[in-house]
Amino acid sequence: SLYTNDLDTIQECFGDGILMFFDAAVLGIMALVKMWRMDCKLTLLALIPAAVMFVLGTVMSQVMTKRWEERQQAFSDLSDFAQENFSGIAVIKAFVKELKELIAFRRLNKENEEVNVAYTKIATLLEVLVTLFVESVICVILGYGGWLVWRGQFNAGQLVEYIGYFEAIVWPIMAISMLIEKTSRGKASLNRITELLDAPIDVADRDGVADLRDPHGGIEFRHLTFRYPDGEYDVLKDVSFTIKPGESVGIVGKTGAGKTALVDLLLRTYNVPDGTLFVDGQDVNAVSIHSVRDACAYVPQDNFLFSDTIAHNIGFGVDDASQADIDRAAALADVRDNIVDFKDGYETVLGERGVTVSGGQKQRISIARALLKNAPILILDDSVSAVDTRTEKIILDNLKTSRAGKTTLLIAHRISTVEQLDKIVFIEDGRVEAVGPHDELYRSCAEYRRMVDLQKLEDEEGGGSHG
Repeated sequence: SLYTNDLDTIQECFGDGILMFFDAAVLGIMALVKMWRMDCKLTLLALIPAAVMFVLGTVMSQVMTKRWEERQQAFSDLSDFAQENFSGIAVIKAFVKELKELIAFRRLNKENEEVNVAYTKIATLLEVLVTLFVESVICVILGYGGWLVWRGQFNAGQLVEYIGYFEAIVWPIMAISMLIEKTSRGKASLNRITELLDAPIDVADRDGVADLRDPHGGIEFRHLTFRYPDGEYDVLKDVSFTIKPGESVGIVGKTGAGKTALVDLLLRTYNVPDGTLFVDGQDVNAVSIHSVRDACAYVPQDNFLFSDTIAHNIGFGVDDASQADIDRAAALADVRDNIVDFKDGYETVLGERGVTVSGGQKQRISIARALLKNAPILILDDSVSAVDTRTEKIILDNLKTSRAGKTTLLIAHRISTVEQLDKIVFIEDGRVEAVGPHDELYRSCAEYRRMVDLQKLEDEEGGGSHG
């Protein structure tokens, strides 16, 4: 809405508005000079209503700016709602909620209509007032000018000429009302765009930070406590553990325990307190954000795919990736056979946000994209949840061989996903409860043991299937 609707308004305000301003200014000044030379008193009288109109127009322009902002916001809400409904149409149909969404859309439409009508009323009122003032000025000229003709200071021809000059400045006066409306709209739209463009950058490099050179993948959390910028409580509390370069580490815990927050901080999505997070022994605040992110390959929980070919999606992180590299990464993520089965293979164009592939395929394409980057640190955030246990085992075995000597972080809900890794970090309610290999944690940590036993029970009850 900002980049279409509001930009168009600003363009119209600048393009048409500037032309209209110069046209009105030149024509108006020339006519006024002529009128002044003919009779300065009559011209002053004629200008009094114009001055009143100018004051009224200024006051009304402020109201119009506010109303236009409301109008643009209403349009923006309508666009958002429509876009969301098109994206989630499968869910709406599955829950048979078409009528509910239509009623909600109708309500937004009604609000949009009301705001538009309110704006149009003010714009029309301004136009009526301008016309009223123009006509009142003609009455003043005819009255005072007629008296001057009667006294012999003017003749009838000069009065007609004078009215002709005044009619020449009617257009500039009308143009002023149009300019007031255009400026109000332009100002309101500019305010909306400026709000976006001038939004403060919260996460930025400090002055003089160096790049992270030759990263090996060592990570250390040191008494880190963190809450989200708009959060009400700490999601991580006094977190401390170390990951040596080349280790494969599992991070497990219940939903909402703070596992993803650890990853967000490592990728510098949020600001980290000084002296609490280190990569290769260097405080992350002392090295550039770009170099830290460049040292990581990331598979997020919500696997985002672009509306592009599968080959371009897998090769996204590497600019000059060859077809052989892409094919190898797809094989490691166990998605190569699926891709080859598609009619266009790697050239298959995915729909918006990857809607043409299944959840499991989407996850594996995201894993292939991260593996192709071959970064010193690989982060998989619950990235094998949508695949079956056989596929999961293939991917994990491939990870072990292809990532030998490189650091891998695997966030998971299922203990079976991480039990073969070098060590496991068990998080409970934002705190690190235990760190160590699976067998050691099973022996020493009661909560971890309970979680493992529960999951084994669930798997047995489900006949080997997982939830």
